[in-house]
Amino acid sequence: MRHLKTLWLSHSGIKELPTNIECLEALESLVLEGCSNFEKFPEIQKNMENLWNLNLDDTPIKELSCLIGHLSRLQFLDLSKCKNLRSVPSSILQLKSLHLCFLSDCSNLEIFSEIIEDMEHSKGLSLRESAITELPSSIERQICVARLDLSNCENLETLPNSIGMTCVSELLVRNCPKLHKLPDNLRSMQLKELDVSGCNLMAGAIPDDLWCLFSLQRLNVSGNNIDCIPDGIIRLSRLHFLFMNYCLMLKEIPELPSSLRWIEARGCPLLETLSSDAKHPLWSSLRNCLKSQIQDFECPIIGMHNCVSVFIPGSSEIPEWISHKSMGNEITIDLPKNWYEDNNFLGFALFCHHVLVDDDICKAFQCDIFAFDTLRLLISDGDQFGRVEKIEFIMDMNLDIKNSTLFADAALMVVYFPQIAISSEYRSNRWNKFKAGFSSYLRPITKASCGIHLIYAQDHPQQSLQLFNVKRSHDDTEDHPHHKRSKHV
Repeated sequence: MRHLKTLWLSHSGIKELPTNIECLEALESLVLEGCSNFEKFPEIQKNMENLWNLNLDDTPIKELSCLIGHLSRLQFLDLSKCKNLRSVPSSILQLKSLHLCFLSDCSNLEIFSEIIEDMEHSKGLSLRESAITELPSSIERQICVARLDLSNCENLETLPNSIGMTCVSELLVRNCPKLHKLPDNLRSMQLKELDVSGCNLMAGAIPDDLWCLFSLQRLNVSGNNIDCIPDGIIRLSRLHFLFMNYCLMLKEIPELPSSLRWIEARGCPLLETLSSDAKHPLWSSLRNCLKSQIQDFECPIIGMHNCVSVFIPGSSEIPEWISHKSMGNEITIDLPKNWYEDNNFLGFALFCHHVLVDDDICKAFQCDIFAFDTLRLLISDGDQFGRVEKIEFIMDMNLDIKNSTLFADAALMVVYFPQIAISSEYRSNRWNKFKAGFSSYLRPITKASCGIHLIYAQDHPQQSLQLFNVKRSHDDTEDHPHHKRSKHV
């Protein structure tokens, strides 16, 4: 069968392959996934130059021969859920074409081999849920690896300093409870995503080098014992996502970079009073995020009109300084006249505060489900409504939060939506009302209130900064700052 390109034997009772499988010169893909009797891969002594995919996922294989190095063009190697695998030969890591290597859920894999040669083409290495305690210092030879996943490695105690010499762009070390400190020399990395959630990091465990990662776009420090976010975070000028959920000791959030588009701080009880204080750095930071919206309207990461979203711990109500408030999960306001051509009118800040019932629903599902909050934005000319946008916010529940009260927490959600995102068909005085409606999936709400605040650019830089530069008239609940610009605060 010299022209055979794919050999698919998954979930069969096969125990072994003949050595002369190497004679299948055209073979490109060999799949043995779920073969529960397959314990040993044959010793290949002849180059199989066309084989690029080898899948041994969920097999009882105990070892791989060092002769696997003859698979010179192998690009994808899947050894996930190989519970009997205790080590991998260094020859695997010398395969110059290897792009992705999956060693996830190999619960007896305690040692990761030294990397002898530079891995110039590697795109990803997953050691998720393995038994390793450390990485070799030679990890720096993975000079082009895009993603390194060490999540749920319960025995992982340290990361080598040499990891700072890699070109890893995504480093995931979530739910590694024995990892109490990050290495110091991170500043030379080109990281775009760093996830250290659920690692029990203490105060001072985040090195100053982290704030020199100017390419960082996504940072997750949820589920740690840190008491503050260091001031250095303001230097991360490309940071779009910041997750600080279930940091029970977190008391302080400093001024944040204006590049942020998504901020979460759920389940942080010591931050509960922040949502009502308009002068707090969190609100000042949010104002800077809103101001930066117009300058970089198209954000490829969000992909939904570049709205800014913030989730913070539950206050008792919508903050007093919000101009339009309503009980329930819907609110409708009158738009200012000529709103669509007022360059000083930037957009809408939308607030929703809800109190949830107990967490029985959370317990009824597996921990890898997602919770959704949906925001529907409508515009109307009286009886006729046109849909402006539907936005779904997905909360990842992969973080180990067994002791949390995810569904019992009150929460305040703030969303910024720029007015220039409203399509041209609605940009006239005919469309004079704006409606926002919040709903939830898997989140039974017992009490809700919502609000809208119109956002205007600041007229005079010398004036004191506040989150929303808007002045309410004495005899009306609607804001018309274009009529009273001299009284802006």
